[in-house]
Order: sequence, then structure tokens, then C-alpha cells
Amino acid sequence: MDKLNICFYSVKDYELSFIRFANQNTYNLRLNDVCLSLDNVHYVKGCEVVSLFSRDKCNKEVLSVMKELGVKLITLRSTGYDNVDLETATKLGIKVAHVPSYSPESIAEHTLMLALLLLKNFKKAQLNISACNFNLTGLLGTNLGEMTVGVIGTGMIGLAFIRLLKGLGAKVMAYDILPSSYSALRWDYEYVELDELYAKSDLISLHIPMNENNRYFIDENSLSKMKTGVFIINTSGGKLINTKHVLTAIRNNKVRGLGLDVYENEADFFFEKHHNVNDPLLNELIENERIILTGHQAFFTHTALRNIAIITFKNIANYRQGRFDQNFLV
Repeated sequence: MDKLNICFYSVKDYELSFIRFANQNTYNLRLNDVCLSLDNVHYVKGCEVVSLFSRDKCNKEVLSVMKELGVKLITLRSTGYDNVDLETATKLGIKVAHVPSYSPESIAEHTLMLALLLLKNFKKAQLNISACNFNLTGLLGTNLGEMTVGVIGTGMIGLAFIRLLKGLGAKVMAYDILPSSYSALRWDYEYVELDELYAKSDLISLHIPMNENNRYFIDENSLSKMKTGVFIINTSGGKLINTKHVLTAIRNNKVRGLGLDVYENEADFFFEKHHNVNDPLLNELIENERIILTGHQAFFTHTALRNIAIITFKNIANYRQGRFDQNFLV
């Protein structure tokens, strides 16, 4: 076979060593640090394969140009794929693959960290200390091991989070459209209906895919069914949560704390440094002392970056061999 040309978008410096190691000089790599857009899609000319990150918007117009320029495979360096118009890709005959799992533990550990920071009032404590205020008033915390935690989605990440919770002694209830009785028995948690999970959980964590069926999974309706004083964690997809509704619930003390690694409008801000943020919702997330926000960092470990690169090139090799396994979305 001829040496394949592959065009990468949104490549950061910290990815380079992992990508080059996984490639092993097998393919010609065209590495671009810019985010894919209609203005720069022509970079793919001469490349049969394109590799994208979660912030690269691959809509109908972009896909049409890719098709004209000879692209046959899009391989995502991410689990989520809502940034790619799969319907159009299917019509155009462009294959799309993703990385369904690269390090569930990385994201589960980050989720646990967000939960503990909220429960210990860490943000307020740090703000106090930066002002040389060591008074403990208003910093009374809660033990996670004494809480009932509702886990929505028990795939590999959700299950990894449950294992961490059980190690701390928390009671866990879960909801999934495809429950696993084996996992529930092994790790001592129970499946319940969604409304029951909302009503009984002290802390709720989302571990479901972002797609149109799950858009605004948490909104004013679901919030109304939750306990007053509930904590909510989202390390899955920004558009799973209606930010306006949750911020209103925080102001009204319906929600006691919010931990986010994702944000519904993050594509305009995350992964870059900005001098200011012209987004009232994001500014409130940053400034509120009851909200812990990280910038899509949960995946960001050596293990995850290594595995993402390895699986990306495995997807490319499988494509060339005509082997379309579960990693291929279309």
C-alpha cells in the first residue's frame, strides 16, 4: 500500500509526542493546530483520512468539501461525536470512527475530585485564604461516604466512578437504559427509575453520551424532581445541562453545588487562553463560589493521551484493511 496522507486538526503541543509514537512513521502526517472550519477545510487536499478533536465542527458544508477533496475517513480523537454530521457523512460515503474508551479511570477520578471539592467548600476556602481569612465559618463540609449518589449512565466511566464511590462507603443508585444486573450485584449498587434517582440522591453525576436524545437532560423539569440542596456533576457533555436552568436553581438554593468539566458553549472558549470571556453564563460559572469549573480537563492524563493516539491509528489501520469494528459510527 502507498503511504497514506492524514490531515490532523486541533493538534496541541502536548499531543505531538503521543501521535508520533503511535504512528511509528507509518503514515505521512499533516499536523495543524487550527480548529476545523469551512475556511481551512482545504488543508485536507491530498489526504484520504482526516483526524479531528471534539471542538472541530464538521457540518454538512464542511463534509461536502471534504468529499470533493477525496476524504474517505474521519477518525475522531474523542469519544463524543456530536460535532460531526453523521447523517451527511453516511450519505456522502465518508466513514467516521471514534475512540469509545481511552481511560475511564481518568474521567472517573476527575469526577470524584470535583465532588470532593464541592463537598469541602474548597473554592470558597481558597478565596478566603487568598484574602488572608482563615475563619472556618461557612466552610462546614459533608462526608461523601454518608451520601446517596445517583449515577446516570453505567458504561465504563460511570462504572469506574461507582467503584471509587463504593471505596468511600457511599450508597449508590443508578439509572441506565441498558442496566447491568451483573455489575450491580458485583459492585453493590441498585438500578432505579430516573424519577426515584432524582428524588433520593444527594449528589447526581452524569455519565451518558451527548446526542440529540440527551440534549438538556438536566433542565427545569428534572431539577424540580430533585432534592433541595442536591449537588450535580457533569464530566460528560456540555449540552447535557441547560446552564441557565441550573444557574437559576443555584441562585434559588435548589442546587447546592455544581461541578463541571464541560460547558454547552465551550467550543468558543475551551483549550485556548483568552484575555476576557464575553459570555455571561460562563462568567457566572467561573465566579460563583459554589461552582467548580475545569476546562474539559478530565481526560487529560498521560494514559488517556497515549491510548487516544494508539486507538486513532488502530482505526486507520482497520479502515485500510476493510475491518469496520464497533469503533466505526458509519
